Amino acid sequence: MKTKKEKLLILIAYSLFGLIAFILFFLATFPFSALEEKGLQLLEAKIGCVVTMTASRVSFPVSITWEGIDARCPKKLIKKGAAGQAHLKVPALNLSLALWPLLLKQQGEIDFNARWGGGTLSGHLTVTQEEEEPSFVLKDLKGDALEVKEIDPGISGRLTITGEGRWRAQEIIKGTGRLIFSLDEAKLRSLGGRQLPVGEISFAKIQGKLDWKEGRLVAEQFSATGAMVDLKSESGTLVLRKPLNRSLLALSLLATPKGSIKQMASMFVQDYNEREPLKLRLNGPLGQPKISVNGRPVL
Repeated sequence: MKTKKEKLLILIAYSLFGLIAFILFFLATFPFSALEEKGLQLLEAKIGCVVTMTASRVSFPVSITWEGIDARCPKKLIKKGAAGQAHLKVPALNLSLALWPLLLKQQGEIDFNARWGGGTLSGHLTVTQEEEEPSFVLKDLKGDALEVKEIDPGISGRLTITGEGRWRAQEIIKGTGRLIFSLDEAKLRSLGGRQLPVGEISFAKIQGKLDWKEGRLVAEQFSATGAMVDLKSESGTLVLRKPLNRSLLALSLLATPKGSIKQMASMFVQDYNEREPLKLRLNGPLGQPKISVNGRPVL
């Protein structure tokens, strides 16, 4: 007769065998390609983006790799009335889906890592279904050496970011979160779609922290160090709207001119005191803000 200990060992062995068999059956029969195709169809239907890729593969246990991603989205998503398409290319994206939360909780937990703009972007995304709408939680967001000209051709530089956030459905701007950023070797050629009157401004480093909640973005600890001017924020808020260029900006900066810019300020800014910084204000729609220096409009 088998002892209780032997029976327990046999039960555990059978349970493990059954579990392994189930997992292998799940992986062998789950329609990953159909899920991938459906996801891309939903993306196109919801926001009008068309996404193609040169290669796609699934590996054990649930890891998906996409290569040569080409996303084309309507420019009107960013700027109202804009025609044509915005073009985004991502060389490679790796997605790793945690198996246990998916099987036991019907909750998606995804680790992602992308090569983009000469750098990398990674994080952990949790997706759950709440009241017929998906809920998203983003943690451990990290971006290193991202080239921002891939986003806005009027700005260049290497971007480093960390952050987190949570939102429901497609309402990212109504969610909450935090983003800490640093932009090295930055060059600004345009602002709000308009060319800067001085041609180009370079900064060795731009850094700060952004907090967003219920559609309002607040800038904290913002500073920029450059050869022509140093900047430091007094206050800054952005009320987010769709499309993004209609968002309302209210930003107050202290600017300390250097070199030739300091001489120009003495000539063109009335009552300018070189011992005190200039007060810059940007107010209005993000796509076309009004700019003033010491209370006098300049753009």
